[in-house]
Amino acid sequence: MDTHKKIPPPNGGRAIKEGWRSRSTWHGGGGRRKDYKRIIHSKRWNALRTAYIAEHPFCEDCMAAGILDQKAEEVHHIRPIGMGRDFAGMCALAFDPHNLRSLCHACHVRAHGKLRRGRTTTDEGMEAWLRQFL
Repeated sequence: MDTHKKIPPPNGGRAIKEGWRSRSTWHGGGGRRKDYKRIIHSKRWNALRTAYIAEHPFCEDCMAAGILDQKAEEVHHIRPIGMGRDFAGMCALAFDPHNLRSLCHACHVRAHGKLRRGRTTTDEGMEAWLRQFL
C-alpha cells in the first residue's frame, strides 16, 4: 500500500511543460518564436526556398562526400535565423541566399544535431561551407 500522499502541482493539476519553453527567451512566451514562424511561413521564404532548391537541386553535403545524385529536399540556414538580434536581423539571416545550403533530409537532421550537441559552431560551419568555393 502506498503511504505517500500525492501533492498536486501548484497549477491546479495541469501538467507543467518542461523543456524548450522554459530554457530560453527564444522559445519562451512568444515574441521571437512568433517572428521565426512568421518568417518561415511567409510567401517570400517559400519563393526563396523554391528558387534555391531549383538552382541547387542536389544535397550539398552529400556532394562534398562524393554522393552526386542525392536530391535536396530542404534548405538549411548556415547561421540560424534565431541569431538575429531583432526581427530585421532575423529577416536578414533568413533571406540571405549566401546563408543557405540545400540538403537532403538526413543531412539537415545531422546539421541540426551537430549544432545542438556543440560539435560545431555556426562560424565553423560557415567557414567549412565557404572553403568549398575557394
